[in-house]
Amino acid sequence: MNDESFTVTVMGRVKGLRPEDTRRRVVDGAADAFAALGYEGARVTDIATAAGLSSGAMYNHFGSKAELLAAVVESHACNHLGDWFDTGAATSVLDMIRSYGTQLGSGSQPAAPLLIEAASTARRDPEVLAVLSEQVTIREAVFAEALAEAQANGEIAEEVDARAAARFMFMVLMGSALVQAMELPVPAPASWESLMERVVDAFRPEEEPRP
Repeated sequence: MNDESFTVTVMGRVKGLRPEDTRRRVVDGAADAFAALGYEGARVTDIATAAGLSSGAMYNHFGSKAELLAAVVESHACNHLGDWFDTGAATSVLDMIRSYGTQLGSGSQPAAPLLIEAASTARRDPEVLAVLSEQVTIREAVFAEALAEAQANGEIAEEVDARAAARFMFMVLMGSALVQAMELPVPAPASWESLMERVVDAFRPEEEPRP
């Protein structure tokens, strides 16, 4: 499993299971294996076992281990950034920032082990660095676009640099994953919510003084 290229091993074709379903099970199994054993420690057999697939016939779903990690990051880790936009069209961007920021403070971030593993592996593996950077860049651009639209609507101050703010949000996400991995005590919910209110207020346009 330490080779640059590899083949995911499964037993035959599970009855009624489409190729895309098999791929999904492999990605889910890899997510569990990488989180539990690390990127370098996880073997093909570990991924197959976690996916509920037996060894046997060979199916090429991914060209390299880094490519598989990229699929895992996309579907299990970086999607947390996309979750900010899944609360409905009527919810403002600032409300989404507040809501997600509150969740990060609770210490309940299922993707934290994967984010830490991906970032750690990227320091040693150029291919992993490339795919992780691509995933982060895509999501930063999406969030920056949402912030720019909020600025056009007057929800966010014009002085805020949308791309810098998007990078800040991702840094908060990664920092929260590290804190969770260290199993540090969770702040009091009321105190954290109060802090998030202040953070969100910093994005708002300043009110014009009354005459």
